[in-house]
Amino acid sequence: MTRLEDRQTLMAEITEACAAGARLAPACSLAGIDVRTFQRWREGDGQVRADRRPEAVRPQPAHALSEAERARIVALANEPRFASTPPARIVPALADEGIYVASEASFHRVLRDQGQMQHRGRARPPRSAGPPSTHVATGPGQVWCWDVTFLKARVQGRWFYLYLILDLFRWGGRPPTASMCQDAVVTTRVRERPAMSVSMIGLDTAKSVFQLHGVDALGKVQLKRKLRRDELIPFFEQQPRCTVVMEACGAAHHWARVLSGLGYEVKLIASEAVRPFVKRGKKTDPADAAAICTAASRAEAKFVAVKSLEQQGVLALHSVRSLLVKQQTMLANAMRGLATEFGLVVPKGMDKLKELMRLVEEDKSIPVQAREVFAELHVYRTRIPGQ
Repeated sequence: MTRLEDRQTLMAEITEACAAGARLAPACSLAGIDVRTFQRWREGDGQVRADRRPEAVRPQPAHALSEAERARIVALANEPRFASTPPARIVPALADEGIYVASEASFHRVLRDQGQMQHRGRARPPRSAGPPSTHVATGPGQVWCWDVTFLKARVQGRWFYLYLILDLFRWGGRPPTASMCQDAVVTTRVRERPAMSVSMIGLDTAKSVFQLHGVDALGKVQLKRKLRRDELIPFFEQQPRCTVVMEACGAAHHWARVLSGLGYEVKLIASEAVRPFVKRGKKTDPADAAAICTAASRAEAKFVAVKSLEQQGVLALHSVRSLLVKQQTMLANAMRGLATEFGLVVPKGMDKLKELMRLVEEDKSIPVQAREVFAELHVYRTRIPGQ
């Protein structure tokens, strides 16, 4: 239910946005209301009116409990046999006797209205304990109080005792119990979590977005973050130095050299070693980063050496040469396949392509278009080694 002041503010902002050229539906969606709500608020003379639901006159339901029925519920609940019984047991007991007065919810509602749901039967209402009057300390060291409790432990069946000894004068007021002190310590430790200590970061590299997954020395997740390309280096400059693990693919060697320059211990792991730890059906960037950490934490994990710039240059040379050889073979096979369509066949070997071109030129039955295609393929194939 929106207050009148909030309605007026929203209506003024939406009207101003529409006057500036905005459409009504996007403006209402940005304000968090529906277009029909906006139209209903300004129906009639155009003035914004307050919500009339609180002032609406609602008729009493036909099945509502009468005063006689409510009095009977209170009388039954106050009978001696039900004086200390909750409604959850009163209704079944009456049903066993063949008596139905009202539902359990109706019993709850009527007894709550009568103030009889908090303390039923002989239960005494809570009393506020005042300050102790038997022992009074007017100075330090006069009255000492102590208490003992079990300390919470992680191993079942093993525990320690916590003895609490306090000076009543120095504490002031009612001293706490040992259990209260233990709960306060536990709550403080939960509220004040220790500083995050990341020992390993799994980095899933990509072209624009990088996913980070950091764990501590015990393998507990301490960091989950997604960074853009321009945010990666500033983040690692501020992060405490640790081990960074990446898959040995793509630009991993480049980022390994960059992060090593920042003082990190960088390890590259093969993709085949990471794939078994990716959860089935969850091939996402966060899942890949988590799988990298899990695979690198194994004792039998084997890592790939980071390549230097010189090694990357030699690798680029071999990769381009392999590509050019593959393209040359593809062109030669295309020329042989087209020649077969016209009944021309030559032996295997790159040096036999000149003989194939001679046969094409001598065969006058081959159309001009096919001759041009053979010429273009031959010229392009002879250019490849020169590139």
